[in-house]
Amino acid sequence: MIDDLEKITGSQLAEWVQRYNHAPIDPSCHPPLPLLTTVSSIRCIVTSPLRRSVESAKVLAPELNHHVLFEAREAELPTPRFVKIKMSARTWCALSRLAWFIGWSAQTESLAQANVRAGIVVQKLEALSRQEGSILLLGHGIMNSLIAQRLRAQGWKSLQVSGNGYWKFSEYTLYDQ
Repeated sequence: MIDDLEKITGSQLAEWVQRYNHAPIDPSCHPPLPLLTTVSSIRCIVTSPLRRSVESAKVLAPELNHHVLFEAREAELPTPRFVKIKMSARTWCALSRLAWFIGWSAQTESLAQANVRAGIVVQKLEALSRQEGSILLLGHGIMNSLIAQRLRAQGWKSLQVSGNGYWKFSEYTLYDQ
């Protein structure tokens, strides 16, 4: 388990994020019933390559076909490499993400680049949806939001948003379906 209240310097943030990205899911955090109900009608699960997404797919539906989509990984987080002030990792992540949204990317993927990647994910999801029918993407907060914006812009409608935190999910369909 990774402690997001751990006190770190800005220069330690990249290492903390790497540990977070390699951490397993919390076995005491169970998927909510609405998500389990939704998964019962899914034919295919798409995950980011990060461990918590892949493990979540195995928890939700070990019998389903899983596709790892590298482009669905979380948007990169810039790190203030030379800042020696100690704050919680949670605070550093929030400040770095805020700075990222206003244009600071510090040799990481920019917001514009992440938006392009979200478009690629949407294209791949649409193709997979035509092939498989109902699919589920297990991704990450910021990238999920960027993907959702692209889906809505291309005519997809949000049917429901359920849960909170780790197992929060949204369901989309095309308007004409």
